Amino acid sequence: MWASLKILRSAILGGFWFMPALIGIVSVLFAHFMVALDTWFDWRGPLSAIGIEPMAKSAAQNLLTTIAGAMVSVATMVFSLTFVGLTLVSQQLGPRLVTMVMHDRITQSTMGVFLGVFLYAVQVLIAFPADDSVAAPMLATLMAGPMTVIAFFVVIYFVHHMAQSIQADVVVARSGKRFIAAIADIEVLSPEDRHAAKPIAKGARVPVNATKSGYVQIIDYDALIEAARTESMTLELKVRPGEHVLEGFPVLFASKQPEDPDSLCDTMQLGTRMSPLQEASYEARALVEIALRALSPGVRDPNTAVIALNFLATGLCDLARRGTVPDILNDEDGTPRLSRPSLCLDYYLEIVMIPLLPAAEGDPQVTDRLIRLLTALGEATAHKPHLAAIDGWLAALLKNIEALPDRNAMKSGFAGRIEEARTALARTG
Repeated sequence: MWASLKILRSAILGGFWFMPALIGIVSVLFAHFMVALDTWFDWRGPLSAIGIEPMAKSAAQNLLTTIAGAMVSVATMVFSLTFVGLTLVSQQLGPRLVTMVMHDRITQSTMGVFLGVFLYAVQVLIAFPADDSVAAPMLATLMAGPMTVIAFFVVIYFVHHMAQSIQADVVVARSGKRFIAAIADIEVLSPEDRHAAKPIAKGARVPVNATKSGYVQIIDYDALIEAARTESMTLELKVRPGEHVLEGFPVLFASKQPEDPDSLCDTMQLGTRMSPLQEASYEARALVEIALRALSPGVRDPNTAVIALNFLATGLCDLARRGTVPDILNDEDGTPRLSRPSLCLDYYLEIVMIPLLPAAEGDPQVTDRLIRLLTALGEATAHKPHLAAIDGWLAALLKNIEALPDRNAMKSGFAGRIEEARTALARTG
């Protein structure tokens, strides 16, 4: 239930339609309010006192019609600029970042402003009395003027915002901040809690198979723990958020036959694409994809790849300093009920290093940054499994460097730095 609500909330608040629809509804209500004010009070006297003479009914109708038409034209331009931005971001930096553009509040609000002014003008036009002897809603008509001025200032800011949003550095920085924020939300164990954690006893392993195929978008760990506690069993989860599962293949193992295996599968929400709803793997893969595209033969932009690695280093070092992510989850009584695959530093290193290691071969800037990343992580953690994982990736990076031609002047320097880092890891471990 919790997982379904979180996905629904993300779909509503993150959808491109929500903010425009909200502003449009408010504008319609505001139009009815302004028309009601015109019927409650006679504003001709006060308006004449400040130099605003009553407008002819035909002139008021023409003004509102012009405003409504202008809003449609500008809204079309906003749509065009938005799709240009989406296309550029998708082609240059990866389709995963389109989600970030779709969630951009400025783009959503700009579309909402023009939709709101359009609906306001239409609603006031509808409220015009058919009888020419009855005065038109003067105050409501005049209010459309400043609303139009505000809308055009908004579109100027929107053009400025889109010009910035499609710059590689800006896109990478936003994606990097999302990754750092997602890492900060991950719950970790302190060294004391880690040593006190109880392992789950080995026993029977009854497979629970996926009822459909798809990407794991979110896992309700609390619901799994409660189900295990209710049936006095333990569960061994085999998948992580962001991974793809196949129908009929095991997603978890139970220590005994569950009463309702399908209900256990229902705690994992599956979809047709990855989702940034849980953990930080989605954001990490987005930054890795940026680096890979920057290193592709058609682009060869190592500076962008280095920027992406800098944000990855910031988030991973924060995770390494804070502690380890628990693999064993207990129920409210402290009894171990659920084991899950590692979500610690070693898991995120696999996400980063497996695709980037071959892509960085022969690029000195990216190789230098990977050495710095692994060295910094070794200094940030004292957890032995993490140190072993870092040492393994340093050894793999050393093989990459050894494959460079002997005439490469940086080859010996890189190799020496890796050996120093591995020596320091051995002393720490």
